[in-house]
Amino acid sequence: MGKNTAVRRLDLGYFIRPASETGGPQPRVEPVLAYLVQHDQGLILFDTGIGNADRETEAHYRPQRRALQEALSAAGVTLGDISLVVNCHLHFDHCGGNPLLGGKPILVQEAELAAARRGNYTIDELVDFPGATRNSLVRPRSGRASGSSRHPGTPKGISRWSFGKATAL
Repeated sequence: MGKNTAVRRLDLGYFIRPASETGGPQPRVEPVLAYLVQHDQGLILFDTGIGNADRETEAHYRPQRRALQEALSAAGVTLGDISLVVNCHLHFDHCGGNPLLGGKPILVQEAELAAARRGNYTIDELVDFPGATRNSLVRPRSGRASGSSRHPGTPKGISRWSFGKATAL
């Protein structure tokens, strides 16, 4: 990592995963976290929180949101301070704040973006929104990150990103 690299975790709320999805008899509270990385090349935001969903999804997961702007403010930064967004994948609990960052470069694996655009995968408005163009949804290995790779045991599309000697999972 560079001399001036620092990482800060942001709490963006939680949702309740129903027992039918936990493999056990009880529902489970799932925290929704994002990470700010102060890097020599700027401020990087990993994931952006819980997006608004349809009534069925809201009832199914019962999300409790903390606004991205509020979490960033508590960390002493604003949306305008963000240089780059990285999404580990495009489920609504990871890319919900992306529309607030239109015009910023967003890194996501090509396979994940293709899956999201095929439909019936995530909330479409969180993937393609004003300011999100093909130029800002860039491929891994764009030169800004040293690369993205699949992490053993994770679903297709979920990625690990490396920035110099730092790795984000």
